[in-house]
Amino acid sequence: MIEGKIRVLARVPAFWINTAMLIYYTGNFFYNMLYNMSLNYSVEFALVTIKFSSIFHAAFYVLISVGFWKARSIEKKQTR
Repeated sequence: MIEGKIRVLARVPAFWINTAMLIYYTGNFFYNMLYNMSLNYSVEFALVTIKFSSIFHAAFYVLISVGFWKARSIEKKQTR
């Protein structure tokens, strides 16, 4: 077994990308599963769920951007 040498997990780009995937797919799973039921229940409730879905999309792209930003900063440190 290989020993991990990660001291600060928040500095690893894969952490941010994996967190983005987890949040995005968790949020969209419930959104897609309950969307038709929410349309039958209330149009206002459906609009609220669409807003939450948009928030999950925004969080996904922000966290992916942080992951790429961290990867770039690590690459710059290694080339010095």
